[in-house]
Amino acid sequence: MSATINLKTSSKKLEQDGLRVNKRKGKIEARLRAFRFIDKDTSQFVIYIPSLEISGYGETEEKADEMVRFHLNEFIAELISYNLEKINSELIKLGWKRNAFHNKEYSNAFVDGDGVLHGMNAASNIEQVTLVA
Repeated sequence: MSATINLKTSSKKLEQDGLRVNKRKGKIEARLRAFRFIDKDTSQFVIYIPSLEISGYGETEEKADEMVRFHLNEFIAELISYNLEKINSELIKLGWKRNAFHNKEYSNAFVDGDGVLHGMNAASNIEQVTLVA
């Protein structure tokens, strides 16, 4: 099953990332925090989604965006091809947990309580954006 992501950004800040897996319909809805910055060593534009450990980079923001879309498409296509037990296992490995009340939903809190991303090699301010797929 091939997945294509309709990825858009939102100005709304998320407190927590979320995924909704609908195996029957073969789709995954995502609300993800991503961080955009310029790497100080390479001067490359970087977009990083910490909760999925997915990133994209390039000489321009467009190239970084194209790469992160590609990696996110590949991740979701692979994930939706698994059975529910394997989906759950893979998301748990990434630090996600299943919502006890809505068994199709997963959430992940990766960034600290103040919404600060640590340990990145950013040359400038890190901009937080919300990705909706």
